[in-house]
Amino acid sequence: MKKTPFYLATIMLFILSITSIKTNAQAFQKGNWNIDVELGLGIYATETTSKISAFGFNFTETDKDGTASSIFRIGAEYGISNKFGIGLKIGANNYFIAEEDRDTLKSVKSTDFAIHCNYHLLNADKNDLFLTLGLGVTSANWEYQTDPAIIIESASGKGGYFTFGVTDRVFFSDHVGILFSLNFPFMSINVEPELVDSANNFLSGVDYTWEMDMKLRGVYLGTGLALKF
Repeated sequence: MKKTPFYLATIMLFILSITSIKTNAQAFQKGNWNIDVELGLGIYATETTSKISAFGFNFTETDKDGTASSIFRIGAEYGISNKFGIGLKIGANNYFIAEEDRDTLKSVKSTDFAIHCNYHLLNADKNDLFLTLGLGVTSANWEYQTDPAIIIESASGKGGYFTFGVTDRVFFSDHVGILFSLNFPFMSINVEPELVDSANNFLSGVDYTWEMDMKLRGVYLGTGLALKF
């Protein structure tokens, strides 16, 4: 009976040692830094509302369409606990232009910056599966072709950016792995068109306004390199 405390202490130390090994082997832990470099595809449904006021007339038109873009993103995350992380992401978007729009549009590009809060669901030895929620801003730029029939030279827009989804990091070693992302972004952009000189000269004495609001809702699929420090 005198050996019972010794056996209990030995068992407790054994259990604690196993727990410690598992904790150290987790793919995501408090104090970790994770760097993600990814390339993906975004597919969106768009809704653009144009409001023009000139010569005493008001005109409003809403157009629903779709678009897609290639996206390059770099992100960093810091583990504030073994379950929660907070990070930043910067993205560069290059939108595809449909064949029927190439005579009008030259390029459409945008950048986005978001703060992300992540909740890590599965935290195994080499696997880090987590939910992500991002909130940030986006800035877009449209460049138009040079043609006498086109009255817009360019357009710029700024707005809000919101996304939620899931990401899985699979590590090959203690520091290097691959990631897979599925996200659902929502963007609202206020667009300001810039008219060509001839159109500005024609409207120089006219009190007019032109407002454009664009909403994008879609899905993002991406993959890339995951680094852990």
